Parts: sequence; structure tokens; C-alpha cells
Amino acid sequence: MKSFIKKIILFIFIAAAAYVCFFSIISLEPDRIGVVEDLRRQSVVKIFTKRYNFIWEASIPCWYDVYKVEKKRRLTVELKLPIPELDSLKNDQYTVRIPVSVIYSIDADKFFYQSYLAERGGELDDAVGKIARGGFSLTLNQYLGPVYRPDAFNNFDRITADSIEKIRADLKAIGVSCDRLILTGSVRYPKMNEYFEGINHKNELRKLEEKNEKDLKMLRSRLKMDKLENEEMFSKLNVLSKIIKNNPDILKYIYIDKISPNVKVILSSDGRVAPGMFDDEKYQPARKKTDVDNLK
Repeated sequence: MKSFIKKIILFIFIAAAAYVCFFSIISLEPDRIGVVEDLRRQSVVKIFTKRYNFIWEASIPCWYDVYKVEKKRRLTVELKLPIPELDSLKNDQYTVRIPVSVIYSIDADKFFYQSYLAERGGELDDAVGKIARGGFSLTLNQYLGPVYRPDAFNNFDRITADSIEKIRADLKAIGVSCDRLILTGSVRYPKMNEYFEGINHKNELRKLEEKNEKDLKMLRSRLKMDKLENEEMFSKLNVLSKIIKNNPDILKYIYIDKISPNVKVILSSDGRVAPGMFDDEKYQPARKKTDVDNLK
């Protein structure tokens, strides 16, 4: 019986080792980079570049995603760049739109930003797009500033060449080389009438913002005054509540005082004169049968 159990344990051990070896040994093509992404933390934990690799994480597919990313990649995107003085307007009508295609390669020996390879290289594409956008934006500001000049786009080849130099330098800093950058369509930019329309729209928004800020200050001031008045009223009501609590007969006096200005003496339900009407609070006039009790 013991020998049988030992054989079962040995069989399970051999099967587990075979499973791990089968799924953990990964061959890699020269034009690809291997990536290990932790699905629980949604982050890249390892990259590998050798021809043959032992990656034990591949044997746990419910926790880790092991995939390959091509070293040579292509990003096609339309860059939307705000023109000077109108960058605060969130409207594509007042932006320069440049359709480009960036062909780039990952230098495995110099690439240390492994987090960019998450989502099967999607984050790296986003980073390259931001760098391309920054390169063109910096160059356009030099050509279009300080005053917007649409005729500057007549020499867009020069703008593109200057932008590529900046883009290549920034990509090299993260271990990526820019092989080519080409325009995939026509560049669209605001005409002068659209530019002046945007300036007027910006001025209107600024005036509206100033008015809203002024109204907000007035509202806060009014709320503060109302708060002070309410606190003062609450304090007075609190004092009045204490007075009434200590002198309950005062309510009868207030009630009688409001009945008629010609009433001089009124007997309360307990037979006493309403408080405060005579100096002697113990004075009790004789009641006649014809007297009428107004509080009953």
C-alpha cells in the first residue's frame, strides 16, 4: 500500500514537472521581445530577449499573461495640436491636424521602460504618439508665434524635418529608434477668419468666467451674511425660550395683549391677574358671577 502511494506521488510530481517544462520553455524570434504581465496588478514584471527562455509564469495563465511584441512597430495617428493663443479652447476646429505614420524599432539592449510594453505594446504606441505630438507642437510654436500666420504651412516640409529631429532625440532617450515618419494625408489648419472667430470666442468665455466668478463671490458673501443673521436669530430665540421656560405666564400676557388695546384687567384660568399688569402679583380681585373668563 505504501509503495502504491509513493508511485502515485511520484507520478504527480513527474506530471507537474512535465507541465511546467512544457509551458515554461518559450522560444523567441529575433524580431520580437517577450513580455510577462501580472494580470492581478495589471503591470509588466519581466521582459526577455534570448532565443530560448524558461518562464515559469507561463505555467500559471490565470495569474500571468506571457506574450510577444514585435520590435519593429508602426503607429498611424492624427496629431491634434492647438495653435498659439487658442490652446485653452477645447475644440478641434481651432487645432492643427496632422495625419502621420511613425515607423519605429525597439532597441532591446537600451530599452528599460518595460511598463510601456503593457497591453501588448499599446502603452508604447501611446508614448510614441505623445512624443510625436510634443515634437510637432514645439516646432509649430516657433513657426507660428508670436502671431498666427497660416502662410507658415506653405513650408510644412521644413516644419516636418525640424520636428523629426526632436522626435528622434526623444525616442532615443527611451530606447526606441525612429526609422521613418511620413505624412499620410493633408494637413488641416484654421484659416484667418476661423482664427479671429476663435479669439472672439475666447474673449467671450473669459468675460463669462469673470462674471461667474463675480457672481460666485457675491453669493458666498450673501450666504455668509445669512448665516450670521440666522445665528443671531437663533441666539435670540434661545434666550426667549429660556425666558418663557422660566416664566410660563408670559404667554398668557402676550395672548391677552393682542386681544384688544382697551383691555385693562383679565383673569386667567387659575384666578390670578395676568402677570406684569400690577406691581403686586398676589393681588386677586373678587370674582363676580357676571365676570367672564376669556381664557376658557
